[in-house]
Amino acid sequence: TFKDRHYNSYRGEVEVPVQVEIEGRTYRVTAVADRAFYECDSLISVVLPNAIDSIGQYAFYSSESLKRVNIPENVTKIESETFHYCHSLQEIVIPNGVTEIGSWAFGNCGVLASVELPATIAEIENYAFEGCWNINMVCTKATTPPTIYDNTFTDSMWAVMVPAGCG
Repeated sequence: TFKDRHYNSYRGEVEVPVQVEIEGRTYRVTAVADRAFYECDSLISVVLPNAIDSIGQYAFYSSESLKRVNIPENVTKIESETFHYCHSLQEIVIPNGVTEIGSWAFGNCGVLASVELPATIAEIENYAFEGCWNINMVCTKATTPPTIYDNTFTDSMWAVMVPAGCG
């Protein structure tokens, strides 16, 4: 992952390539490093290739203009503080395969209004959606609701919707 000493090299719409060539060698891109897009204030959207299987902690932390990013289906956990302080994040699709959302993962994403969770989600850690004032609905495709904590959705008015017939 390229980053300059200020971490905020990226602007506008970014498409992460499937592979990169460095000094004549080709490498497949399979991860977004910790802090890769940290404080990229002018970053608007990111398209990640399906080969990505992990997104590091603080990967998009405080990228205040970020509106959209896709999470590839190979990702199994959204790490702690991955999207913390992404104030403009409008939409996020959490794909099937994600089993856990880390603490503060979407903390203070104030524009985010609804969250759709996959059938595979098992746990959402403390403060994962803290300060997401606009969230009014959380819908999960899981027949058993995920483990959540008293403070997972602090500052949000929300209802959890699960499939009909869940006992």
